[in-house]
Formats: sequence, structure tokens, C-alpha cells
Amino acid sequence: MSLDVRDILSLNEPAAKRPKTENIQSMSTANSDAKDILAALENDETLGEDEEEMDETAVKKLCLQLDKKLKKNQEMRVKHAGDPEKFMASEIDLNMAVQEMHAVATQPSLYGKLVEMGIVSIVIHLLAHENTDIVGSTVHLLQELCDIEILSENDESVAVLIDELLNNRIIEHFVTQVLSRLNNVDKDEEEAIHSVFSTMESILDFRPQAAELCIEQGLFVDLMNRATLKSAFDPNKLYASQLLSVILQTSESAKAKLVEKKDGIDFLLRNSL
Repeated sequence: MSLDVRDILSLNEPAAKRPKTENIQSMSTANSDAKDILAALENDETLGEDEEEMDETAVKKLCLQLDKKLKKNQEMRVKHAGDPEKFMASEIDLNMAVQEMHAVATQPSLYGKLVEMGIVSIVIHLLAHENTDIVGSTVHLLQELCDIEILSENDESVAVLIDELLNNRIIEHFVTQVLSRLNNVDKDEEEAIHSVFSTMESILDFRPQAAELCIEQGLFVDLMNRATLKSAFDPNKLYASQLLSVILQTSESAKAKLVEKKDGIDFLLRNSL
């Protein structure tokens, strides 16, 4: 595979601005598209203006709220399976609850409370959500909670969350519920895939032994297929190659598995591994 230098340089270009969205207060489920409403929620500057101090009580409240909104949405989806407009409001509420969880990333010392409140189980359910916008919001949340700077500066505090995610096979869920469903054609889905890769990069930096789990739970094969796919260049393809290199530098079994693939040896030679 050869990369045009213009493709690589284009990675540094600022991302195109999204079209301006309406103010969330002026929108309604009767006359607005679901994607427009979710986009408005993400861009609404009024959200979080009345944030309370983040402590264990606040974390508990946020987790209970998220669980409640998820169950309500599931109930409405079953009840109104043939009429999406009737469960759209619960979908918006759920997405807002996911957005509010980002506040916990400001206090990594509270990650233990997150685990105690069952956040990992909730997240896994959200990754399997039928609405890929909800899936995207969830992986963006995980990306922020697992930010590499947060992990490196709060070793003991964050270990409980990372280990709980790994023990609950988060890598497998990334593969089966996110990477297998999303694509690079849709901009939002492309960003969600990038968030998965970013989260995995942080996890591998914090827990290098997770490289073996990447092999066992299918991520290695997914990365290998993306990195060696003969297709147009895109940022996620490059990111997949970088993650693949990280795993290969850690695991001998990964190298053995790679050479089983037709283009594997070529990949090894190109990356001097």
C-alpha cells in the first residue's frame, strides 16, 4: 500500500464545521429530525450551566439517572416499535443523560463509585443500542473517561474502571457492537470509530497486557483487516495501522497471527517490526 503525501498532510487540516443547528429550546419532536435534535443537544451551550459539585452523591445521581433513562427508552421502543416518533423523546433524554456523564471525567478519584454503581454494565447495553447516535455518544464518553492523560496522572484511581471494563470484555463489545456496525462513510460514525481506537490506545498504554485480549476478543483481526485493506486512504485506516503496531510490539502471538494473513508479511516489512 502506498500513501500519497497529500493524504497524510490532510490529517492536519481543521475539521469541516458542522452546519449550525437550532437552539434545543426551539425544537420539538413534532417538526425536527432525530439527528438534528441530538446534534442540538451536543452543541447546546446552556447544558451544564447549573452543574452541581462532583462528589460521590452526584456520581450516584448521574448513574441512576442514566440507568433510568435507558430502561425508559427500552420500554418505549418495545411499546412503540412501529412508530419511532413516539419513542424519540425518550431517546433524546437518554442521549442527554449520556452527555451529562462527561462531568465525572473531571474527577477521576470518583471512578471507583462509577464502577460501584454498575456503569460498565450500563455502557455495554448502550453500545448495543439500535440508534448509532447513542452508540457514538457512549464511545465518546468512554474516550473521555479513559483519556490517556487522566490515566497516566491517576494510576490507582482509574485502575478500577479500566480493569472492570476489561473484565467485562469491553474489547469484544467494541468489535461486535460498534466496529462491525459503523462505517467511515457517515461522518458521525467515522468519529465514533476514531473514539473507539483512541480509547483502546489509552487502555493499551495503561494495561499493555491487554494486547493479548485484543487478539482473543477480535480487535486484532479487525485492525488487521482495516490496515491491509486495499482502499482509499482515511484517518481511521492509519489509526488502525498504528494500533496494530502497538499490539505487535507487545505480543509475539500477534506477529504469528499477522503473518497468517496474505498481506501480513508486507505490513510487517513496511512497519519494520
